[in-house]
Formats: sequence, C-alpha cells, structure tokens
Amino acid sequence: MDFKKEAIKVLKKALPKQKDYFIEIPKDSKLGDVSSTIAFVLAKKKKKNPADIASEIVKKLKIEGTCFSGVTSAGPYINFYFDRDAISNKIINELLKNKLIKKEKPKRVLVEFFHPNTHKGVHIGHTRNAVIGEAISRILEEAGINVIRATYGGDIGPHVAKCLWGYMNLGLKPEGDKGEWLGAVYALASKKINNEFLKKQVEKINKRLYERDVSLMPIWERTREWSINHIKKVLKLLNIKMNAFLWESHVEKDGLKIARQLLKKGVLKESDGAIIADLTKHNLGILVVVSKEGLPLYPAKDLGLVKLEFNKFKVTKIIHVVGVEQQFYFKQLFKIFELAGWKEWAKNSIHVAYELVDLKSGKMSSRTGEVVLFTDLYEKMLDLAKIEMQKRNPEVSIKTREKIAHKITISAIKYGMLSQSLSKKILFDYRDWLSFEGDTGLYIQYSYVRARKILQKIKSPMRQKIIIERPVEYELIKKMNEFQSVFKEAYEKLDPSVIAHYAYRLAFLFNKFYEECPVIGSEYEGSRLKIIKAYLNVMGKVLHLLGLKPMKRI
Repeated sequence: MDFKKEAIKVLKKALPKQKDYFIEIPKDSKLGDVSSTIAFVLAKKKKKNPADIASEIVKKLKIEGTCFSGVTSAGPYINFYFDRDAISNKIINELLKNKLIKKEKPKRVLVEFFHPNTHKGVHIGHTRNAVIGEAISRILEEAGINVIRATYGGDIGPHVAKCLWGYMNLGLKPEGDKGEWLGAVYALASKKINNEFLKKQVEKINKRLYERDVSLMPIWERTREWSINHIKKVLKLLNIKMNAFLWESHVEKDGLKIARQLLKKGVLKESDGAIIADLTKHNLGILVVVSKEGLPLYPAKDLGLVKLEFNKFKVTKIIHVVGVEQQFYFKQLFKIFELAGWKEWAKNSIHVAYELVDLKSGKMSSRTGEVVLFTDLYEKMLDLAKIEMQKRNPEVSIKTREKIAHKITISAIKYGMLSQSLSKKILFDYRDWLSFEGDTGLYIQYSYVRARKILQKIKSPMRQKIIIERPVEYELIKKMNEFQSVFKEAYEKLDPSVIAHYAYRLAFLFNKFYEECPVIGSEYEGSRLKIIKAYLNVMGKVLHLLGLKPMKRI
C-alpha cells in the first residue's frame, strides 16, 4: 500500500490545482505516518508565514471515510496519522494475497556473471560475483523478465599456457578435485617461470593454443574439462543454474575477424603491428585490441562475444556483472560498439560494477597462490556449522545435521557477500558471517524459522481483523508494507544489497515482535497469527530474491 498516495488523495480534494503535494515519510512516527511540506511552496507564492498556510490547509481537509484518524499542522508541516487498526488490516490483507510485485511486459535479458577462468581455482572473489549475478537474475525474473544466465570465462590465453607448462614440466600428478589442483599448478608455475627462457616457452605454448596445435589439443581439452567440472561443482553448491557456458575459445576467431573488419572501416587503427582503438578524443585513452603477434586480446574477444550473445540468445539487453576495476574498460568497449555502428547494442549493454573481496592480509592473487578458494572457505564454515548444530540439536541424526549445516553455510556465504553495498569492498571474516546475532544470513533465517514454528503449533483459524495492541506490531506491519518500494529500488539500481539491508531491518522488527507480543493463548492470538503469516510471505520472497532457501529448522 502506498502511504503517500493516500495522503495525496486527501490533499487533492482541498488543493485540486496543485501538481505536487511534496509528500514524505517522517523518520519519527510521532511526527505522523505521512507528512507534507507543501506549505513552504505556497507560502513563497502568497508571501505568507508557512505555519499559517499549513494551519489553513488542515482546516480544509476532510478525512472522514479515509484510512486516517487525524491530521495536524506542526509549524509548516502537515502531518497525517493513520487509523492503525484500519490501515494494518488493509496492508495485511494485501500481503496475504501474496501478489507482492507488479509484473512488467515480458522482456528477454541476458545476465552475464561468474567469470572464473579454466586452469585456475574458483576463489571467494568469484563467489561475490556469482551471488550478486544470481540475485540480480532473480530480481529481474520477479519483475516478469525472461532471464538468460550465462557465464563467460577464459579457457585460452597466457594463463592457460602457463598452467599447461606447469602440468607438462613440473612432474606433478593430479589429485583430489582435479580442477582445483590445476589452480595450484598454475600458482606454482607462476613462481617458477622467472626468466626469459621459460617465459619464451610459455609464449610458444600460447601460440600453439591459438593455432590449435594437434599435439597440444588433447592435453588442453582434458585439463579444460577438469576445470569446467570444478566450476560446475561450485555452482551446484551455490544452487545456481546457468543457461549457457560461454568461453573465449568460442569467440576468439570471430572476434579477430571483426577487429580486422573494423580496421578496414577505420574504426580501429594499426600501431606498431598491433590493432588498437584510439579513443582519446572521447577521453577514453587507447585500447589494444589485437597484439602485434596477431593474437586477439580481451577487447577482440568481447567483440565476438557481444555478437554471439545478442544474436544467439535474441535478448534486448545484456547485464555484465564484473568488478569495479574493469569500469573504465567497459566504457571503452561500449564506445567501440557505438563507433562500429552497433548503437542499440551499446545502449543496451550495462556494466554492474562491484568492489572486490580481500583477505585481512591484503589483496588476493591467483598468480601467487594467495587466495581463499571457495571450496576451502565452504569446508571451514561447514565444519564450524556442524559443531554448532551438534550443540543445538544433539538429538538429530548426523545426516540431518549435515544438511542443516550446509544450508547454514551457504546462507552465511551468500548473505555475507550481498549485505555489503556494491560500492564497498568486503574484508571478510567467515566466523562473523556464521553468527546468529547481528546482520548475518543466520539471523535472517532464524527469524523465518521462529515465525514458521509458531504457525505450526497453532491450528486455530486466524481472526479476521488486525488489532494493534503494541507499537512494535504496527512498526513491523509498516516495514512489511515497504517491500514493494524496496524491490523497485533494487530493480532500478540492479543492486541486491538494497534487499539484503531491508531483510535485516525486517528480521530485527520481527524478532522484537516475537519477544514483546505473546501469540499462543493470548487474546490477540488470531490477529498476531495473521501478522506472522504475512511476515512469512514477505520474508520468504526476500530470501528467494537473495538466492537463499528458506530454512525449516536450525
């Protein structure tokens, strides 16, 4: 329910010629549920005291038959007060219909996220990308959009050549998760390749990769498959299902062809044997597209990628979820699209930037091996969650405890990654993320479990009317009513952290309600059951949008 619209309806009858009524929601509910500052505007026109104007307007307002119980002037402000029982019934009845979001006209959008390269390990930086991309996908789907989830990674190029050099020269034998093992090979090879002779060997391997050398291809294909299997394992743990796996090897030839065509058209230029995009007149510097050796670099591959994505998947828009360090690069890339004559593609290509995830000891690097691999993080957190489950639920079976511990771990990781604004760097501490108190995934899930348990215990019918007996009931209902505006903001900004922040505030108010408002056996049992049912609808939707499965028990 839109509180502002309710106030506008009343003001419109008294001031029909106004275009704007300057409505706001006061931070302090003592100052009203809705407030108008229109007296300031009218006072300037009439050259009168705004407080007098506000007082005159209040005398004209008629609130009989509306959801307001009173309207007053406080200086220049016009403050509206709802009939709390009436408005609460209206809100709860709307929430119980479970039609929380108005759907848009069907569109087809590709969300490209989670970009781990083959021949490297999947680390926690990739994890933030994955959970942001998945949450954005769910937000778009909730708005009625047909979403194609795609991952795009490097399976060819210098990093692969380096790993293959290590695989062929260091005498190491595959063990455990072979894809993860390749990441260790890459890190070790990076340290070993420390002179010009070895660097030249890697360059030769890289050239053979692009030439599809028949003697090298079986090794590349085998190790590539190990990496892809590892990547899919991580996605399965995170409960993310990709519609398409796109790789540099799919687009590098077409990208090189497009780059040469744009060179002929004069969009790109030749410089010292390389093909470049001179974007200096657009204040975007110079970007090397094809190396002097004739090998396609990232920009050339992205030219092939954009053609593939728009043409193959027939989408109207592509959202690239990529770290903030690539912000300038995407400006360059989209400008090249525009200069190439792909104006619609340029206009409908969006970069959602997010800050990185760092260790407390400093920035991660897969080159040096100073990374927290996703599987290591998951296993450590899982072990801690199992210990906590042993304390809390010693009576349940080991298998059940492990299932609960897995859900706790994934909830903690996903919420930990989403609860920070996209513009903020995460300096993570997984022990904090596993806390049952404060702004954590477990705190949110626990509030849902609490609400669910109350409904399971009571079979009695819900009272038809809501009766507000304590202030926290009204605060919780108002917070639930904010869901649509919160969703709209997250959708427009493509920022799931907006929903995560709301989730914490909503859970906090529910836990306060839980502590202050007895349900079972109270005279307000039916009314409060209805509030709890509405809370489960809203929080269930919030958890889904964040990519978290609502838990039945903790």
